[in-house]
Amino acid sequence: MVDSVSTNFGMHAQEPLVQRGNLMSVQVISFDNGGQAILNSLHDLEMYVHQNESPGIQQRRCLRLALRALDRQIVTWPYTHVEVSCPTPKGNQGRLTLHHL
Repeated sequence: MVDSVSTNFGMHAQEPLVQRGNLMSVQVISFDNGGQAILNSLHDLEMYVHQNESPGIQQRRCLRLALRALDRQIVTWPYTHVEVSCPTPKGNQGRLTLHHL
């Protein structure tokens, strides 16, 4: 099984495999960052499914799908523009611009 699966996204594919006349399947995960993992046991597959059912992973997956839907779209986001004057170490007035989302 792959370490830190919760930080990786990618595609999961089931590859058929014929070994000694028996039809089997191998689960292959290709990560977006270029890595790859092969799940070759039932235990690995059960752990993979269990990790992907966790609320944190589901929330990240939902956010990632929403961001993918915005690809090549112009997005505006409301914010409050605030400028404040604050003293600098030499006693001069400096300007600090804050953007609140």
